[in-house]
Amino acid sequence: MAHGILLNRYTVETNNGAIDNDYDIFRISGSSDDYMKSNILDIPNTEFKALSVQYTFGKVAFVLFTKGKVEETAFRIAIQERFKDNCVQKIDITNEEERKNCYLYDNVLVQLFANAIRTPKNEIFSYNNTTGKLYYIPAKWKKKDSFYCIEIKFEKGNILKLHVRSFRKKSEKDTTTGLIFDPKSGELRKKLSSDKNVTEYIQKGFKNSKNTVDFLRFNSKEDFYHSKLGILYRFQKDIEDEYGKYFTLKSEELENTYDHEIARTEKGEQLYLHYGRLLNNEVNISDEVKTIESVKIVEKISYELSKFYGISTTFGELSTTGNNIRIIHDADYYKDNNITDPHNDISKDIVVQHMVVEESKHSELSQKGNNPSADIKKIIQELIIKQDIKNSRITCFDWKSLDFERSVSFISCDEIKHDNNIRSKKQDKEYVYKIIHISPDGEFDLRAFNTKDFLDNNDLHIINVYEDLKNRYARYPDSMEGIMVTDNDNYSAIVKTACTTLPNINAIAESLEQKPFSKETIVDAVSAFKEEMPEYSDYADSIFEKLAAEDEISYRYANSCLDIRKNKKAGSALNRFIYANYGIRINPEIKNKDNEEEYYLKNICNIRYCYEQTWDNKKALVYFVGPKRSSLQQSVYNGCVIRKVYSDNELPDTKKFFPLMSVEFVRNEQYTVIPFPFKYLREYSE
Repeated sequence: MAHGILLNRYTVETNNGAIDNDYDIFRISGSSDDYMKSNILDIPNTEFKALSVQYTFGKVAFVLFTKGKVEETAFRIAIQERFKDNCVQKIDITNEEERKNCYLYDNVLVQLFANAIRTPKNEIFSYNNTTGKLYYIPAKWKKKDSFYCIEIKFEKGNILKLHVRSFRKKSEKDTTTGLIFDPKSGELRKKLSSDKNVTEYIQKGFKNSKNTVDFLRFNSKEDFYHSKLGILYRFQKDIEDEYGKYFTLKSEELENTYDHEIARTEKGEQLYLHYGRLLNNEVNISDEVKTIESVKIVEKISYELSKFYGISTTFGELSTTGNNIRIIHDADYYKDNNITDPHNDISKDIVVQHMVVEESKHSELSQKGNNPSADIKKIIQELIIKQDIKNSRITCFDWKSLDFERSVSFISCDEIKHDNNIRSKKQDKEYVYKIIHISPDGEFDLRAFNTKDFLDNNDLHIINVYEDLKNRYARYPDSMEGIMVTDNDNYSAIVKTACTTLPNINAIAESLEQKPFSKETIVDAVSAFKEEMPEYSDYADSIFEKLAAEDEISYRYANSCLDIRKNKKAGSALNRFIYANYGIRINPEIKNKDNEEEYYLKNICNIRYCYEQTWDNKKALVYFVGPKRSSLQQSVYNGCVIRKVYSDNELPDTKKFFPLMSVEFVRNEQYTVIPFPFKYLREYSE
């Protein structure tokens, strides 16, 4: 049975009558204070034992109580005694017009109830509601002086977002009120004046490190629950278990999608040697650190360049005519020692890629293995792009193969941020536009202009078109990612949405559950398998020998007996037979393409697209880019973001548009999410 592409956007169906029977919802509004900085939302929690509070926007918040727990007048008086210009209103949840007028939208209602979830008996997680924020904190993410977690936000448009938040122990320099773990409940909450001798935490990144959480991991049950989608699965189960009688959430789907077929390209040794030839088989290494550690780094780089790319190395000052790798310190080193930072001290005529000594401590540089390290791959790719920019010709992609009859242009726009931390008014903001014009043979020219400069008619036209498309189709200020211009000045805007695609996380979670079994059961299963499928008799006999060597067997040992990687056809057949007849899933085989209709991994792989009608009765191209299905690992770092392409005329030809993303020299061995010429624009400065 065909299925659509699941999204993190949900349809919400509410049972308002059931909610009204069991709960009271109040709206607080009109304060001149910022709710998040005042203690107005502490009053419902500390004095009236509210189930949850939810700050929305402006000067509006909602409070959830068990039915009849609070008398409206008493609650209003308590609020207005300290915040006189506030209004307190009890919401009639059954009155749709009142809900609309009070801005109690579905996403706000769901978040309000979600914030009421309390820490379960399961020790893997603790759930914490701190003044309208819901944090899921796996126990292993807690340290003595810090922790990180996932904040779950049900945002406008019923889009569920998962944000990684980091907290550090409050220092004497920090003036904001911190959060503490309640000594009794263990929940994270705001520190009160009555709390003594407690450790306070504030939301702040970790020094010299960044907390990241993989989008999906399915190597084991524990790994899954410590990924974003594992936490999403638990959240959905919690909502269903706690509030299933009050509302339901159903993931929306993209339907009628197409899979863009990726053309075969050079891989492995041939690709590396091709890259070496693009760099004329020579690179200069300039070591500006000159320590024992930097010398070792230079040796490893030189070895890998020679072994995998056929590149010979020279050593010395930066070459003005060739390609360079420069070994330097990180920015903090130069700042702390009051030395000019060489990161940006480079002539635009010099092709150079930096390697930072401090970061190399965690690098994968190695003289072992059959492939170059990820660091070297990235350096080579960056050098090729920078060389292309210097020579004004695309060499790492066969541009002629696209058969463009005319030049194609790409336009980006970035706001120039200044260091004064003063928010500029819209009319005072400064932007830089970058444009690359690529001719049919792959030669190109790059230029940029600043909106504060003198602008000619062509520049003004570009600004007007860009702003018009952004105002009509880009929902958020930073969601406009650029414009592609094809034949006859056909402008197409590429817009990033808040939606991501999802696999079947319910099926993945269930497949990782391990029900108890005995050795005897597996022996019986293999015997039945051998009898029913005699073509695998030799394989079944080999399993019997392995089972005989152990008195008791675990899932891990049983999986090693099947050895599906080595015996793919027979092992997979036995694995499915045991599950179908005995209900025991030795190996979930999540990556197996034969199980696509169970796990929906195509929802997060390759390039898929469809079309939809826009609000102004035009057609938009909708697409996402994921990791290559053929090289999918048991962890996926990022989710696939839905992007849309809008045009007043013709949308880009998918046969020419998607090949610009099915390249692997922008993101190491992964496709890029927008056409690769935008990478050239990011690298270009003027």
